[in-house]
This record gives sequence, structure tokens and C-alpha cells, in this order.
Amino acid sequence: MFLTWTDNESVKHQTDAEVEDAVTVCKDSILTFKTNIASLAVDNAARGVAGKVAERFAQEGKVVLVIRDPSHCVDLCSKDLARTKCVSRVIDEATEVKSFVRVDRIDSIRTDAIRDGDLEWATAAVSMVDTRM
Repeated sequence: MFLTWTDNESVKHQTDAEVEDAVTVCKDSILTFKTNIASLAVDNAARGVAGKVAERFAQEGKVVLVIRDPSHCVDLCSKDLARTKCVSRVIDEATEVKSFVRVDRIDSIRTDAIRDGDLEWATAAVSMVDTRM
């Protein structure tokens, strides 16, 4: 169950603030849902913080397991797929299109249309492949 998202404005993982925030979210969840927490499903980046959270609960005599997030494991399959010749060609061509429409003289058409009220809203071209594949 996804409960919340907190941006601690840190590029360094495993800060004390991240651990404290995670402990607070866990304890609030225990009270709200009147249940215990059996596990924290995390990806590699959050494993260290989750481990420290589990240690905090262990000090209270509670066992909380840190496990790999199953959805992240599925995501790893798409990363492997992106390395195949077929998919990598599609990604390369899509990246060319994204780069073209992000050029100021092209993207300014979008921003001018928004400013002039001809377009309510439109996101700038982005590529999720950079981080997800």
C-alpha cells in the first residue's frame, strides 16, 4: 500500500531526516490502520533507509522485514529489454524526436500557445526511458 511521498531535498540517501520521516509514516500507519507492519518493500536506493527503520522497530521488539519491491523487479525486465537491438532502435528514434521538439524554436510554439490561451496546458517533451530503461 502506498501511503505517502516525502521529498527531503537531499541527493544523499540514508540521512537521519529520511529515517525519521519513514519511522513517522510507519507509526502513523500502524495507528491509522490498527495493524502491524510486516515488511517494507523497497528498491535498491531505499534499502539502507528501510534497514535503519527496521532496526528502530527491532529496538521496540517488533520484527519488520526489508524486502525487494516486486514491481521494481518487474521494472528490471524492461531495463533488460531496452538493451535488445529492436527496442534500443525505437528508443534511439524516440530520443531524436524528443530532442527535436525540445529545441527552443519548436517548444516555443507550445509555450506561446499556452501563453496566448490557445492551448490550456501541455507538458514539454520528456523521456521516461532515461530513468526507467
